[in-house]
Amino acid sequence: MIANIYSAVLRGIEAHPVEIEAYMHSGIPQIHVVGLADQTVREAKDRIVAAFQNRGYKLPNKKFIVCLNPTDLKKQGSHLDLPMALALMKVSGMIPDFNARVGALGAINLSGDILETDHTFSLVESLIYSGCEQILIPETCMQVSRFFPEANLLPVSNLTEVLELLTLVDDASHRNTKISDIQATVTNKLKLKETFEPYTLFPHLDYNQVHGQELAKRAMMIAIAGHHHLLLYGPPGTGKTMIASRVPSIQMPLKDKNVYERLKLLSCAGHKIDMETEVMPAPFRSPHSGISLSAMLGGMQAHMLGEATLAHRGVLFLDEMPEFKRDVLEGLRGPLESGEVHLSKTAYKANVPSDFILVATANPCPCGYNGFSDRCNCNERDIQRYFSKLSGPMLDRFDLKVEVAFKGGVSALEGSVEAVEPHRLKAEGLGSRQMYEKIRMAREAQEKRYNSAEMLNGQLGPKDIARYCELTDQAEKWAAMHLRVRSGEDSLRNQFKIIKLARTIADLEASEHIDKGHLIEAFYYNRRKLT
Repeated sequence: MIANIYSAVLRGIEAHPVEIEAYMHSGIPQIHVVGLADQTVREAKDRIVAAFQNRGYKLPNKKFIVCLNPTDLKKQGSHLDLPMALALMKVSGMIPDFNARVGALGAINLSGDILETDHTFSLVESLIYSGCEQILIPETCMQVSRFFPEANLLPVSNLTEVLELLTLVDDASHRNTKISDIQATVTNKLKLKETFEPYTLFPHLDYNQVHGQELAKRAMMIAIAGHHHLLLYGPPGTGKTMIASRVPSIQMPLKDKNVYERLKLLSCAGHKIDMETEVMPAPFRSPHSGISLSAMLGGMQAHMLGEATLAHRGVLFLDEMPEFKRDVLEGLRGPLESGEVHLSKTAYKANVPSDFILVATANPCPCGYNGFSDRCNCNERDIQRYFSKLSGPMLDRFDLKVEVAFKGGVSALEGSVEAVEPHRLKAEGLGSRQMYEKIRMAREAQEKRYNSAEMLNGQLGPKDIARYCELTDQAEKWAAMHLRVRSGEDSLRNQFKIIKLARTIADLEASEHIDKGHLIEAFYYNRRKLT
């Protein structure tokens, strides 16, 4: 007789079903695990035997072979303890044979308790899609049932409960009643958290604490409202990091399928997740400048997700961007363009989502004062070496480039400062609450226009721009003079970025059409240069 129980293992951000087969025959009593299992899985047999004995159960003095199929897929994770134990119990007759497709996941300690493990969300999803009729999971993981209301999830806390549940196979009514009682008990403990506004979660990160940098605050508001990448540039001590670090207080929370997507990514990354909420704060990731390429993009291990993926649907903040390694910065060019990271190993390839807003800061030179103060002692070679990590294509990914000076002033590089000055005054005195309300209004306008909560202005393609970015007559005349005739200097990408920026500025002003003033402000933000 061969007993079958089902589970899953993680590979990238997708979980793959695994069939656990157990076979018992005469021979020297032992448990032999085959099927490309790692050390953690191979050690499970010792934990299972000790757990059985401490719960008053005993396996027959036979030889057991546990096979993990498919045999060419590497199996890792302590969540395979429970399905392996169930297969041994079934083949040895400790529980009756049953035809239902039963799945399970959970670690087992020496006392026979079922413990929570990582990746529960993704593993349960895989078991459901593989057709499991009953799925045993640790009771502490029952929160996941909210996302799979039609699945028959059976919460268990120890091997005794497992045995009681599975020995009721012949008495269907009794079994279903007991299962319903357990599910109702656990479900009653789940209380969904109420919706929230981000500025209430981060009162210590309010933008009303930022004084004298109103243009930078407005640029940040535009970036978050329309999914535009932003570079804050200026000497140290002017508030660049302070402005960027307050982004969580104005980000739009994740809702509906974005919450599901976020929970799945966090589960794959092995993070502790809170599933008792209908909305989640959008991610804000701020890696250190010494981060490696694999830590930024992921892929060193089959299920290792990088910072770029963990920032999906949120913001990736690079403080002092020239201090990051060149290969790390160049590696971000792909995700910034496609919204995905392409992971590739010898026996493993995957595309993982990585659609984020890039916010970065930079000093004008190694000491930070070039062009802003007489204190600068950097020579031309030092400055060139400092900026050598920032390639032209990488800098071209930024939609907004904003100078953050000591007194919050603006300098006339290219573009009309006089035309931008009124817009700077519109951000004066705004705190996170007021900025968030403006962003929410702009997001609602975009959702109505594109009939999708996923599409934002910064993600429009050339055809979308022609369809949705309608300019007034004055704006058309200004664009003809300052954009299209300068095609020898401006890339087509830059011209499109200016129009998309203007579309977001118009949304913040509750304007259906793009006016001349919107284009001028967008032109000013986009045309600024670092050196």
